Amino acid sequence: MVKFALKITAKLENATDLQPAGGADNGLPYLFKLQCTTCQAVSDNHICLSTSDPSSTTYKCKGCNAQGSASLVIGYGQPVTKSGQYATLMHVNCDGFEPEDFTFSGDWACRSVSYN
Repeated sequence: MVKFALKITAKLENATDLQPAGGADNGLPYLFKLQCTTCQAVSDNHICLSTSDPSSTTYKCKGCNAQGSASLVIGYGQPVTKSGQYATLMHVNCDGFEPEDFTFSGDWACRSVSYN
């Protein structure tokens, strides 16, 4: 099983601590397409992994019928604190697939920064 780190960046103006509302581990649906490591086919649709059910989910490649799994590893999420810098949002364990094409979903929040 291979662990992937989902890292995000953002252009922040007068804001900091960009993250999913309630934190990275707070039930946010993580939407990915999956690429098969056997035939390189990419899933047509996004799959949904959720922190509210971090158990492993199995998938079957439509290209070659290879089977694999994916699961979220909670506890690694960090907010984006500085504009242009990457922060780890989540770790994803994958076996037989690699995550691709992350789609932002759910509610997000940040903290306002006031300058005097």
